[in-house]
Amino acid sequence: MLNLSFETENLHWFFALVTPIAVSLLGIVIAQSRSTTSHRGAKALNDCLAKHQLVYFSFYFSLLKGANLIARSQAFEELVFFLAIVSMLGYAVSVWVVGGQDERIRKLHQCTRYCTGSISLRLWFNAYFVVLILATVLLVGALLIVFNPILSGSQAPTRS
Repeated sequence: MLNLSFETENLHWFFALVTPIAVSLLGIVIAQSRSTTSHRGAKALNDCLAKHQLVYFSFYFSLLKGANLIARSQAFEELVFFLAIVSMLGYAVSVWVVGGQDERIRKLHQCTRYCTGSISLRLWFNAYFVVLILATVLLVGALLIVFNPILSGSQAPTRS
């Protein structure tokens, strides 16, 4: 069974995670709102999914330093370090996918450079499947770490 903790310290780390995500998403949305390129809604969603992933990298390193994980669980600390590396790789892959989004959309959608047509959900899913999966996995992983009882001290420390 999944053991989650919603103690004050867990909530502090939750807000430390979601605040920079919200700010980064807001920045992307504001930048895209002024864009006149075709398919800007789909591109903005993809940019949000890809670029918010950089937040996880800095979050995990803040967690490693700020939560004193080594005193609580070495295995947990190693997991957080591993997730930091995975988040950086996920960010790199996602940004690479975003870089080719114009060609990918044109190839799947058969439109001109200044197309005003909309993209179907199926087309968007085909074009951005990798970014969607990476964003989902990283978000779920971060939330499971944030609400882990080890962070609140409600689970007895285990040194591996």
